[in-house]
This record gives sequence, C-alpha cells and structure tokens, in this order.
Amino acid sequence: MRIPKFKLMDGIVILAVILFIIGGIFTVKAKAPLFYTNEDVVVFIETDYWVGSGVCISPDGIILTAAHMLEDAWNPTIRFPDGRTFVPYAIYLDTGKDIAFCRIDPDGERLPYIELGESSNLEPGDEIEIIGAPLGIGWWHSYGFISKPTFNGDIYMDIAGNPGNSGGPVLHDDKIVGILTCGFRGADGLVMGVESDYLRLSLAIYEFFTLINADEPFLDFAILTQGWLIDNTPIR
Repeated sequence: MRIPKFKLMDGIVILAVILFIIGGIFTVKAKAPLFYTNEDVVVFIETDYWVGSGVCISPDGIILTAAHMLEDAWNPTIRFPDGRTFVPYAIYLDTGKDIAFCRIDPDGERLPYIELGESSNLEPGDEIEIIGAPLGIGWWHSYGFISKPTFNGDIYMDIAGNPGNSGGPVLHDDKIVGILTCGFRGADGLVMGVESDYLRLSLAIYEFFTLINADEPFLDFAILTQGWLIDNTPIR
C-alpha cells in the first residue's frame, strides 16, 4: 500500500518538529548553571566586624572557609540559606595557606554538604564557579576559568571575586576543587585560592586532632605552615 506523498511530508515535518523540541530541551539543559543546586551548602560567615563565605563539607557539620574569616573573629556565626544559624567551635586555622575548619552542632540533623573533588587534573581553561557573599550579598554565583596550572597547593583563577567571597567554594564538575582566599590589588578578575588536594590533607589532620581533642599548636605533614585548635567546646 502506497503512502500518499502529502502524508509522508507531514510525517517528516512532525518528526523534524519533535527533534527540534528535543534538541532545544537538551540545549537549555546544557546552558543551565551546572552548580546552582549546591547553593544550599554554602554558608554566610558573620562576625562583629566582617562577613564572608564558607561551605559545609560533611553532614555532621564540618565547615571549610578562609583562615582570615575566623582568626581574631568576634562572635562568629555560621548561617545557612534556609536561615539556620550556628556558633562554630573546634576551630582549626592554617594561616600559612589561609584555610580554616570548624564544627557546628546540628543537634542530630543531617546538614546539606558537598564533597571535596580532585584538583590535580585541573587545566587552564576549565570552567569553574564560585558561590559566596560578595559585599555581604549572600549566595551570589560567579563563573570563570582556571588561569594556570595549580602550584604548591594554590589555584589561580580568572573570575569575579570580591570582598565577602573569601572562604567560598570553587566548584568544577559539581565538586569542590578549591576555596577562594585572595585577589590581586589593582587587577580585575585575577584571584587565588587553595586547591582541594591540599584541603583534603589539612582536613585529615583536622579530623585526627579533633578526635584526640588536641588543643596545642602543631605542624602539618608538609611542614609548611602551622595550625592550631582553639575553643574546642561546643557553645550552645
């Protein structure tokens, strides 16, 4: 049985429309921000004198941020996007690399968190995102690129980083590949941070010393920077 020509053309048109719609859906998905759903793990760090960013990296409340956010901080608090606010304790500072870990007490609740990814495979041109509180505006997304290969634990980026972004996560492929720590005075969009491979080492040290409840200065395994634990008691 022959199919009339006009019906065949109708079928081709319908098929083309379906393919166009499917293609459009995938195109929209591809263009959508890859990391927007991770906003709920980024925290707003507030003190009496400054504000900044951090990120929750465990469901029981380990917070990662920049050391200058918590060093000499008066009355620091950790605020999540849903409004929950916590007081940090068991603070570990690595001032040489400008990173800090602390704990919060979620009172048995499971907190939203994101894992540390691998930074060793990052290459110049890789797309990244930072989420933080630039100028005190919470949970702002910025997109950019890796500028040069990581070196000595540092990560170099071409992205809009502003005061308040300090301590916020650098994301790639839905994982943390670093945190933002500083920018270059007089430069536009050139910022630095600490890569996740170094952060993972520091986290292991932090977890070990909090496990044995250490409260005296110690050196990390690389013997590059000094860190210490302070105030190792939850404040409720």
